[in-house]
Amino acid sequence: MLRFSRFLVLVLTVALGAAFVPAASAAAAKKPKPNVVAIAAKPAAATQLPTARFTWKVTPKKTPAQCVLDKGKWKACTTKIAYAKLKDGPHTFQVRVRRSGRTGPWVTRKYTWRVDRVAPTGAAVSYAGGPSAATAVAATFSGGDDGKLGSGVASVRLEQSSGSFTGACGAYGSFGTVATASPATVALADGACTQLRVVATDTAGNVATSAPGPVISIERSDLVLAGSPATATEGGAAGAPTIALSSAPAAAVTVTSTLGGSGATLATTSRTFTAANWSTPQSFPIVATDDAVDEASPVVQGVTFVASSSDANWNGEAAAGSVSVVDNDVAGITVIPPAAQVLSEANPLTVQTFSVVLTSEPTGPVTITLGAAQVVATPSSLNFTAATWSTPQVVSVRGLADDVDEANPHTGTVTFVVASSDGAYAGRVVVPVVASITDDDTAGLTVAITSGTATEGGADAGITVRLDSQPTRSVTLNLTTSVPARLVAAPTSVTFTTANWNVSQPVALQAVDDLVQQAPSVNAVVTATGAAAGEPHYHLLATTRNVSLVDDDAAAAGVEIVPSGATATFSMAGPWPLHEDQSVAQTFDVRLTAPPTSGDHVNIDVIPLEDIAFQFQASGSGRLQFHDGNWDDWQTVTITALQDMVAEAGVHPGSIGFDASQSGDPTYASVTISTVYDFDITDMP
Repeated sequence: MLRFSRFLVLVLTVALGAAFVPAASAAAAKKPKPNVVAIAAKPAAATQLPTARFTWKVTPKKTPAQCVLDKGKWKACTTKIAYAKLKDGPHTFQVRVRRSGRTGPWVTRKYTWRVDRVAPTGAAVSYAGGPSAATAVAATFSGGDDGKLGSGVASVRLEQSSGSFTGACGAYGSFGTVATASPATVALADGACTQLRVVATDTAGNVATSAPGPVISIERSDLVLAGSPATATEGGAAGAPTIALSSAPAAAVTVTSTLGGSGATLATTSRTFTAANWSTPQSFPIVATDDAVDEASPVVQGVTFVASSSDANWNGEAAAGSVSVVDNDVAGITVIPPAAQVLSEANPLTVQTFSVVLTSEPTGPVTITLGAAQVVATPSSLNFTAATWSTPQVVSVRGLADDVDEANPHTGTVTFVVASSDGAYAGRVVVPVVASITDDDTAGLTVAITSGTATEGGADAGITVRLDSQPTRSVTLNLTTSVPARLVAAPTSVTFTTANWNVSQPVALQAVDDLVQQAPSVNAVVTATGAAAGEPHYHLLATTRNVSLVDDDAAAAGVEIVPSGATATFSMAGPWPLHEDQSVAQTFDVRLTAPPTSGDHVNIDVIPLEDIAFQFQASGSGRLQFHDGNWDDWQTVTITALQDMVAEAGVHPGSIGFDASQSGDPTYASVTISTVYDFDITDMP
């Protein structure tokens, strides 16, 4: 028995172990991801600041981390740390987390930077100083840094000072960069005093500036040009550049000037300088040529100055300047406005005039083509040349006689299109001339009666219609009558276009031949109404005419009942469908066939025979009421099924009848309405 128990335990253990092997394999396949750390914020690689701030991210969040600075001790930290009072030199920050869980190998991230608050050393420059007539000087320069603590030189630049020389060097101006690579050649301006220096900057931003080198004073034999660029205006002030010598000559020096271009001339072409007046500036006036042509402005023309002398130092010396020639002409087209008068469509002899003239001489013919709206302009084009540009040309304008009803007065315009080979005039915009015009057209409808009587079962009445003025778009006239149930127009609408607006179109007025006895002869009003969106003069414009309407029915008291709500699936004779849920209803139109004989009311009651409800459109009294004023007007009754709580056959019958016995009028009280109207009622589910 004991052996069997041990065997059973062994079997169960093996079985259970085998059963859990897949689960263990699945758990092994889903190992947790390793922990990760990444540095996010850190100082610059080289900085002057003795402080540093670090932040980092760990994944998963809240994974414990340790940090250390330089050769310090590791200690626990969160996600940020700051250090202060750091010494100059390199520093290393490290942060680490366990690769998985809280044991196992470390995952470490580190960052090294340098604190540098020491300026670079060894900034130096070498060049030849002293008086010089050279145009440039060669210079070598360099800059170094402390290799132990420094962050390294990032840039070295050579700077030059500005200054003036008038026999002795005075104060020096500000320094500006002239080179960034050694050796360098630095340009020297005549009459200047200058010095060079070196500026070195390390990667942390520390700057070292060398002492300025020796002074260089530059003096050469030059023509000193002033007042250039000069400005000369047509019809205005002349330009006046001046020339002086930079030093006293050994012999007389004659300076000759030459002007390029054709828009100006030199009033004086030469000046002479001696040892007595060499430093006194002498003027070379430049006068702009005053013409009538609109030219590009300003136009820059070159002016040169050349010296001739037996003094070899001055012979052939030259200077160059410029003058801006400003034009005083403006291309334009002037329209002398017309006198204040009104044109008339009805009187073409009423004319107004205006004149057109150019404001500058064109370089080619100018053609102005006239366009006209609501007016007639004569001539249709104007031509101007270099010989006729300043002579005004006259244009005559009269009103255009049309057939359109317009505002009174309305405006007419003359427009201008300019063409020319002269770019100053080609395509130039000219403001249109506007004229005031008295209109002689009035929108209206002319309706003429061709036959004034329409008889039931007999002859039609007739009219013709047309428009009184030309529309701006097609106009449709809708024709209606005051008694549409008794008199209809054929056709019910006619259309007029801009081409046939004044051609009369016939319309027949036909009496409806019914069985209802009505007034034997009445006046019917025929209305013609315009429909033309966008044509304000004719849209909704209406007029009326009266015609006679003759009835041919004998007096007979009766009730006319028409089922107006019959559906397409049921005949007009019924039965008609109804639903107890009232989703389907039926309507009947009722009127009398003759007026009451006594002047009293006629009451028509609806008699529901089974499962029927009803309501009246024209009366809330529970019955239809007619009298002398409305006896031939249709009144509507709506029939619905009663909502009962009785389960009946899916479709069961219902019916109604009509009764006039409760009428105050004795004739209609004796009228029997024998027709019964049947319905198929669908029971509620």
